[in-house]
Amino acid sequence: MPPAEEQRRIGKILTTCERAINIVGRIVQNSAAQQRALLQKFFSESSTKGWKLHTIGSLGTTYGGLTGKSQEDFGTGVPYIPYLNIFTNPKIDLSHLDYVLIQPRERQHRVKYGDSFFTTSSEVPNEVGMSSVLLDEVGEIYLNSFCFGFRPHSFDVLTPEFSRFLFRSPRVRRSISHLAQGATRYNLPKGQFLRLSIPLPTVDEQLRIANCLASAEAVVAKHKAQLGNLQALQQALTQLLIPGKLRVMGNETPDPLVAVGMTR
Repeated sequence: MPPAEEQRRIGKILTTCERAINIVGRIVQNSAAQQRALLQKFFSESSTKGWKLHTIGSLGTTYGGLTGKSQEDFGTGVPYIPYLNIFTNPKIDLSHLDYVLIQPRERQHRVKYGDSFFTTSSEVPNEVGMSSVLLDEVGEIYLNSFCFGFRPHSFDVLTPEFSRFLFRSPRVRRSISHLAQGATRYNLPKGQFLRLSIPLPTVDEQLRIANCLASAEAVVAKHKAQLGNLQALQQALTQLLIPGKLRVMGNETPDPLVAVGMTR
């Protein structure tokens, strides 16, 4: 056991860390709520009055994921986008790809910049048809077997930046969820999906809305990174201070908020 005064210093440091985590955690919750409110507002019925209705099928074509693959084909080869990458991220994360062997004359669909991807099934109806958009120019990359791709005919009507938020908006998500069919597992009927009508503004307005929502998303990501840094700092300090690997002999108490680049 360290001396009582050093115990008090250690307690103060770790308590300050805990308080900082709680503060930043609330900031994350508030910024995420503001982002959801913006998404709801931009795609509400009142905000979309005057936008032109289009069926999804009139805007582009669909293609399937990998076919004819066995378990032995996976793990090496060329990259493909896995199911969870699409389910979790409205924008494809190229740092989370898996690999599959593709033979020289094998016919598989390659993904391209601007493609949207949709999950075809789920255990609950409201998770069917989760979407993600590829916003990077890529080389040879394929799509997993449990999703399908949607490729717009032209970015002059529907932009990829806007698709990223459109297909994840509460209004469109409700429409897609209502199409779910099944009992123990729910599937998305592609024909009905393509007949869905969605409202679209002009391309200029699409880009303005997308920029605004992307900025709100960046704020949330920034605060989540700060929260992660604080949690890592707390864990590191606990592992150093409690066993006595790091001694606290002075009167200064480190400020965790300053340590992760924040100001009070």
